[in-house]
Amino acid sequence: MNTTNRHDHRWAWTLLGLLLALAPVALHAGEAAPPKEGEGMEGGDGDVVVMTDNTARPPMKVTEDNYIEVVGVLANRPVKTPAWKVKEVQYADRNQMYITGMEFRQKGLHFTSTKAFELAIGSLSGSKWAQDYCNYYMAEGLYHAKDWKGRTSAQNNKTYAPPADYYAKCIAANPKSRFLLDAMVKIGICRAQEGKFAEAKSALDAAEARIRAYRNEVMNISPEYFAVATEAEALLNYGKGVLFESQARENKDDSLYSRALSSFKSAQSGATGKYYRLYADAVDSELRVMIAMDDTTGAQERAKSVIDSFRKNPEPNLIPMMPAAFMALGLAHYQDAEKNLKKERLPQAEFSFSEARWNFLHVIVEYFDDKDHVAKANYYAGRCYEALKDSEFAALTKARRHYDSVVNEFGESAFAQLAQERLKELPAGATEELDTTPGEKLPDEPDAKKEGEKKEDAAPAAKTE
Repeated sequence: MNTTNRHDHRWAWTLLGLLLALAPVALHAGEAAPPKEGEGMEGGDGDVVVMTDNTARPPMKVTEDNYIEVVGVLANRPVKTPAWKVKEVQYADRNQMYITGMEFRQKGLHFTSTKAFELAIGSLSGSKWAQDYCNYYMAEGLYHAKDWKGRTSAQNNKTYAPPADYYAKCIAANPKSRFLLDAMVKIGICRAQEGKFAEAKSALDAAEARIRAYRNEVMNISPEYFAVATEAEALLNYGKGVLFESQARENKDDSLYSRALSSFKSAQSGATGKYYRLYADAVDSELRVMIAMDDTTGAQERAKSVIDSFRKNPEPNLIPMMPAAFMALGLAHYQDAEKNLKKERLPQAEFSFSEARWNFLHVIVEYFDDKDHVAKANYYAGRCYEALKDSEFAALTKARRHYDSVVNEFGESAFAQLAQERLKELPAGATEELDTTPGEKLPDEPDAKKEGEKKEDAAPAAKTE
């Protein structure tokens, strides 16, 4: 990397030893320390093609890397691998920042991984593959952090573009990228989340046409390629649901919510048994839409079916759906409580607030590494404690602690601002002694092994409900 780039990224020259030896250390709330530059080249004497079964081809020189095949040269002979069999290509000239970015990605440190890949691409400017891979992974980091409009880093004031822009750069760098179908659909999803509905519709239409073209292209090669298209089609249905939901939220249109619900169910049908993360996202979105439509009974029934399925068959792949299910139960009870309050049915309202509170606490205690849901659960748990202040000892103190948790641990979340507003409304100096009921674990008492993880990565982005 030249001197100018070193100056531009001077903030990266810190804490490398701790970063590699231990979990990354946060320099600012919500962000992990970025990797240090200039650590040299990794990867040995050749490019390594890693297969989906985690086996690896012998090191070679990769000459083509696209959605049909990865072609390498080994001992002057071409080695061709169908793209559907390829999990990853580890290029010999990848640097330490790229490797660290992949490590952050695997740990779920989304925004931090974006920062690492941005540094990696700067020092790999001569590598064509880096423009494809790094832009895609930068987009992925922002996408999973829900930074739909991009973000400015609190550490160095650097601004990152919306994820849709990086997906587009990935495709521009390699029009036959192995990430092509996924990136095209996600451009539409991101534009919908940005509120750019016309652009989202255009992007999703383009993705749908490209998926059809891909199917036609691979039809006579091997049926195994169709799995890529099938996953893209399930993601496309999810994307259509996101667009309908975003439009419904802005226009207060229940007919659009109904179309969103149908699309999310179609996404689940396409993802069932194959694409667990996508299936979980579609279930989460289905429950969120049912709550938005005020179908609290339907939401509770669907959430309970998800929880019961997991309890009968506790597969690890089903775990991502659990915080969404408990969150939906909590929100459904919360809405029922508010309805009962309006009707002055106080005992019923108190019962529903109590039930809602239990579900929110369940999310906080059992799924505390799911930052998006935990920020929201803390906020609503605080609201429940406020509502129960006349019947539960130390309720306002507990509400304050939940709001403080949102502000301090999830400062960049939209719920942080809402929590701050509630803190201003609480009576000043509420100092009731906390109720130490056995078995209750307050949100600021996480397991020690997870304490570092809470501070490593970015806080959840803006509220989507």
